[in-house]
Amino acid sequence: RYVSGDKTYRIGQYSVKALGNALQGWVAEALRDRAALARRLRITVLLHLALGGAGLLAFALVGPWLTEVLFGGEVAIDTLTALGFGVATLGISLGTACGRIGLVTLGARHAFMTCVLAASALGVAGLLVGGAVWGASGAAWGLGVAELASGVGQGLVLLAVWRSRGD
Repeated sequence: RYVSGDKTYRIGQYSVKALGNALQGWVAEALRDRAALARRLRITVLLHLALGGAGLLAFALVGPWLTEVLFGGEVAIDTLTALGFGVATLGISLGTACGRIGLVTLGARHAFMTCVLAASALGVAGLLVGGAVWGASGAAWGLGVAELASGVGQGLVLLAVWRSRGD
């Protein structure tokens, strides 16, 4: 069941990647104008929060049905598993805005990589422990918590980097 949810989650990531790709250059173009950069970063974070929230909602409302249609009832995800993948979608979208776009644009690549590596360690532990104890839903929530922690962590680091660059 986890694999059905993961495959659906990976399909949904294409929209997050597409939005990130579309906005990355647009944000970077404003690097020399602090006010314009701040406005573009805010818009980017809000758009990614909206997209991630839509992904969370989509997983919650149609995830079980969709995985049944795509992969069959024997491996369809349940609502709890769908919510875990929805939270992961929100986290990856937030991380794209704050990390890949925000931190990288500001030159904080080391901070970005530190956040990603810490979240990866948390994610592996969450997947293993969650999956062993609670099955597919536990693994999905392990992934979801790790991705959300990564996205929030990158957002907090982005705020700190932004404030340290203050004029």
